[in-house]
Amino acid sequence: MTLARLSPAAIEPEIGRIGREIFKRAEDASPSIFSMEAWQQFGMNWLTSDEDLKLRLFRFIEVMPSLNDATSIARHLIDYLEPKAAWRRVKGHRLPGILELAIGFDRPESAYAHFVAWAARFGCGTSARQFIVGSTPGEAVAAVRKLRRKGMTFTLDVLGETIIADRVARHHQELYLELIRHLGRESLEWREDPILDRTPWGSLPKVNVSIKLSAIVVRFDPIDPEGVAAAVLDRLRPIFRAARQVGAFINIDMEHYAVKDMTLEIFKRVLSEPEFRDWPDVGIVIQTYMPEGETDLRELIGWVRRRGTPISVRIVKGAYWDSETATAVRNKWPIPLYTEKWRSDESFERVSALLLKNADVVRPAFASHNVRSIAAVLAMEATLGLPERTLELQMLTGMGDPLKRALVSMRQRLRIYAPFGDLMTGMAYLIRRLIENTANESFLRQSFGQHMSVDALLARPGSQPPTCPTILPAPRIQDPEGEECMEPFNESAEMDFSRDANREAMKAAIASTRAQFGRKYPAIIANGGVDTREWHESLNPSNRNEIVGRTAICDHALADRAISAARAAFPKWSATPPAERASLLDRAADLLESRRFEICAWMIHEVGKTWREAQADFMETADYFRFYAREMRRLSARPRRRDFPGESNEYNYLPRGVVLTIGPYCFPTSLIGGMTAAAIVTGNTVVMKPANDAAVCAARLCEILIEAGLPPGVLNFTPGPGADLGEFLVRHPGIDMIAFTGSSAVGRGLIDQARSASTDRGATKHIIAEMGGKNAIIVDDDADLDDAVQAVMASAFGYAGQKCTACSRVIVVGSIYEAFVEKLVDSASAIKPGPADSPATSVGPLINEQALSVAERFIENGMREARCVLPPKKGAGEAGFFMSPVIFSDVPCDAFIAREECMAPVLCIHRAKSFEEAVEIANCTNYALCAGLYSRSPRHCEFAKLRLRAGMIYVNRKITLSRVDRQPFGGFDQSGLGSKTGGPDYLQQFMLPRTISENTARHGFTPATDAHRETASAHA
Repeated sequence: MTLARLSPAAIEPEIGRIGREIFKRAEDASPSIFSMEAWQQFGMNWLTSDEDLKLRLFRFIEVMPSLNDATSIARHLIDYLEPKAAWRRVKGHRLPGILELAIGFDRPESAYAHFVAWAARFGCGTSARQFIVGSTPGEAVAAVRKLRRKGMTFTLDVLGETIIADRVARHHQELYLELIRHLGRESLEWREDPILDRTPWGSLPKVNVSIKLSAIVVRFDPIDPEGVAAAVLDRLRPIFRAARQVGAFINIDMEHYAVKDMTLEIFKRVLSEPEFRDWPDVGIVIQTYMPEGETDLRELIGWVRRRGTPISVRIVKGAYWDSETATAVRNKWPIPLYTEKWRSDESFERVSALLLKNADVVRPAFASHNVRSIAAVLAMEATLGLPERTLELQMLTGMGDPLKRALVSMRQRLRIYAPFGDLMTGMAYLIRRLIENTANESFLRQSFGQHMSVDALLARPGSQPPTCPTILPAPRIQDPEGEECMEPFNESAEMDFSRDANREAMKAAIASTRAQFGRKYPAIIANGGVDTREWHESLNPSNRNEIVGRTAICDHALADRAISAARAAFPKWSATPPAERASLLDRAADLLESRRFEICAWMIHEVGKTWREAQADFMETADYFRFYAREMRRLSARPRRRDFPGESNEYNYLPRGVVLTIGPYCFPTSLIGGMTAAAIVTGNTVVMKPANDAAVCAARLCEILIEAGLPPGVLNFTPGPGADLGEFLVRHPGIDMIAFTGSSAVGRGLIDQARSASTDRGATKHIIAEMGGKNAIIVDDDADLDDAVQAVMASAFGYAGQKCTACSRVIVVGSIYEAFVEKLVDSASAIKPGPADSPATSVGPLINEQALSVAERFIENGMREARCVLPPKKGAGEAGFFMSPVIFSDVPCDAFIAREECMAPVLCIHRAKSFEEAVEIANCTNYALCAGLYSRSPRHCEFAKLRLRAGMIYVNRKITLSRVDRQPFGGFDQSGLGSKTGGPDYLQQFMLPRTISENTARHGFTPATDAHRETASAHA
């Protein structure tokens, strides 16, 4: 069998013939106008003909299972579809008349509103039952029996895409085992169907179950493929054994691109084990909407031939296009999928041909609702001379029923992908199916909804212009001033740890930097290293027995020398053209990029950042350098002028002088690096004093800046104790400005010290202070609890809670309180803090012994004030400063633990009777840094945006997130002074604004300005 035999010229006529037959049979099998199926499809097409309305309807359907009563349902209907909604006024859209009538009630508590709510719940339930075959194994068995009576077979899938606790993952495994055993017993009574149960190579198992590997373990993360594989295999082997015992077939589903390679590797590994090496009743999915699909199949075929036992392969296009492309754009990754639909269709046919040519070792199955794709694989089967029903066709429950009936009438083996499970856990699946069923590019919509011609629908992929151009997601900015240079900033790409090369590079960097432990890092003055009498030992918080490095402890005399060097360098550096200063930052960013893994490794060792936390800190550092370089070019290239005849007026900036930058340990390169970069690029000189526990990272950063070309004296590195050296530097008259990031207590003391001391010019010191927070996330009573739990976990316990942006309070609204607390505790109790250099670690150590002691005293206070629902675990680690998550419930708003900062994984949960009360509780502290909200009520989201008092507000996402120019960082009240770090007005704080007004008239002679000439020319 050669490629020539499957050339387009050879099989296109056959594809056309088969395709027309399918269409004809599907038309004959169309439902009666009086059937529920016809009315469901008509209603779906009618309600989703408007894309904006479709989006709102689907969002309402998604939130429906979370709504506990009719009043809440009615309120959300109004929120999403209200006739006076701004989205409809602007776009000029009108609701369909029946919906206008439905939501015409005045009060959501009224009897009519409750009737509409009942109707809405009934409609959503009907939609769910269209795509989901049941919520229990018994209902699933009844559904598959019905399928077999209709001449179709099945593969059952257990719904559930968000695994937040190991208990949930174990439950999924047990559900799979129960399903396999139950179906195995039931199937003994089923009559054999030669079309469904016989193939050219023998009998097929009557029981077929599809499994997502991510559903049986709590952590399915490609950053730790070996750890994940071990956990998955422990859960997967019992499922395989049960399937072999009852004669069932197991198919492994494919999920997101990031876990594709790991899924394939686990599949190959378990089936290479002696126990399963000779088992043929197993299969896996290959996705063809990604260019790697063909390569993946070729490698899989080679492995099967070496294994010696056939397997099955299901070819699909893929179901995650929207999320995959959005993730790639957001993370600055290459889009891993085809961006044009016809290329996915063409890839499907190309990969299908490869599969069919190797049908001796890979049993072919093809999942599609596209008649062209179905006709193509059937034509290939015939052209290659393969026996009838060598291949299997597969379709989804609830979609394309006329096509299904057509294929059954053509005596094809048709398997229906039949998900079952709880409606709540199935909403993500349901919405995906609804979107797929109503998308503009959906084959079903084009053929049965938009009535495109058969010739167009059966045309070879790419032979006709697309009916609907693909719109790729892209960042955009809305700038009220319309300035050209206010385009979206091109930030650094996220590190993709699903790639082997990146994981190996990080491991190598961790090993190479560990070999440099114990090195001395002197002070730096005028670009020269200066040793000191005393040295600070920076310990690895994951292992206190390791000295990462020894950094200088500067005394007052050395600090005075550093300030003198900075003052001496200031005149020349301030006169350096802004473009040159910006170019230096760009060079420094390039040097950083070339040492990405090395810089991350130092953060992992010195401050206990996990792999992802370290790479996020690194990205922000590089982005600060590049963003501030760009911003300096913008500010200097466009001085503001307003000229009149005989008068010239200019507004520009001067650098302030010597800037003291004081940074925290929790962001060891990004925050002190960002403050330092901002000071340097604006023409100031700098004295840098990092936190002692992060001084090695700061020293490495200084080395890079000097290597990039900083002249002597522009940057001076003076590590030392904050209480003594910090106060000396703050009060020193040679310091003109202070940029500080750290705790509120230290920050307030620093502000008082600075205000009582003047510069050597007699001026008040200018201060920027980014300080702490007591940040809250509100969880509304309609929130997706699984998503909210994941966000709270990441925000509260990421980096062991040692971020000023960390979530320390959760405010839960209404009746969901107990359910939320149970899910959160269940999930958090599985966290085991571990060494930061392990990719398996999600929560690392606290920074030092003092931090551990402070946290323990804080928890002792909490034990007296509230109910501890998750106490600290003993023996979390001996060598490191580890602390497991601690959660307090029913915390009074005025409790000490609800008001005071604690840089540790400690979380308070408050109960609120209403959403308005929740916002009041969130605002009841003196801090105003971050606030978060999990809600699916548009009205509540808008209310929170208006009323939450915080510098950064995050809606339906974690709150420990700050990317340069995307989410500028900073708060107010006790959380900070100054404009936002990484924002468009940050640099202006490092400069003195200046107005220059010049009288250009001389004894009655008034020279024409350019603006005046243009006006005169226009009048002429």
